[in-house]
Amino acid sequence: MIPAVPVEFWRFFDFYTIGALFVVIGSVVKSHHNKNGAVLKTISQTVAYSKRSSFIFSIAMTIFFPLYYMFMWLWVGPKIYMPVGFYYLLAISAICEMIFVWVPATIGKSRKVHEAMATTVGGAMLVLPIIILVYSKYLNIIDKVSILIFIILAIILSCLFAIRKLRKYTFLFETTYCLIFLATISIIAHS
Repeated sequence: MIPAVPVEFWRFFDFYTIGALFVVIGSVVKSHHNKNGAVLKTISQTVAYSKRSSFIFSIAMTIFFPLYYMFMWLWVGPKIYMPVGFYYLLAISAICEMIFVWVPATIGKSRKVHEAMATTVGGAMLVLPIIILVYSKYLNIIDKVSILIFIILAIILSCLFAIRKLRKYTFLFETTYCLIFLATISIIAHS
């Protein structure tokens, strides 16, 4: 079901869900840092460090990220008149997100499945703003600039990640990428 007009109820769910996830994930990461003096190489490895932190992360993501996807589906997409491909990509991303949330980034097959699903979601996070930029005729200059900034920063982060010596900063790259994506979508949703 793709609504013809934005559903007002979902208008501010980005703030609710991002705020809640920021608190939960931030506390899990801070707890890990306090116990171990540092974070691990990636966000996923850090939250999967213990069964407790992995469970807290999985529950929080299972509750709040579907609400974020609904915000994009029922508010953002209709607000800027997105094509059906936008919604297919959202659905694929949501499914992959739920898989990687419950399959921890530990070792072996679990890690491979987690990485494949997380990579798919990361790719969707790049493609969605490009779809918005290309297909929406209802963007203002701030929306367009925010999308271009996101794309430029995504390219820069990819180039930095390609440098082996800098891979120790993967946690920082991932966090930056996710936060800039969320900020870009919020700008589009509320401008």
